[in-house]
Amino acid sequence: MIQYIDFLNDEEEDCKYQILFEKLNLLVLHDPIYMKDLKDSMELEERFSKLPISNESRNIISDYLACLLSLSARMTELAYQIGKQESSETK
Repeated sequence: MIQYIDFLNDEEEDCKYQILFEKLNLLVLHDPIYMKDLKDSMELEERFSKLPISNESRNIISDYLACLLSLSARMTELAYQIGKQESSETK
């Protein structure tokens, strides 16, 4: 998510996003589910790197996983936007 800060021109907006990301980092570091998933992903990445497969196969798998992550991240962003929109409409 941090890559979106680069696209903002307004320094005040940059500051708001930086604060949000700092709060998010504090939340995830204390979230046991996130921390377990992070540990599992690191172990799986290590196992993946040791698989006896070609670089071409490794790249295809990596691209596929990156695409799934991108889809998930975008769905999260859209859900957040809907929630934010509905919240402002009910005020």
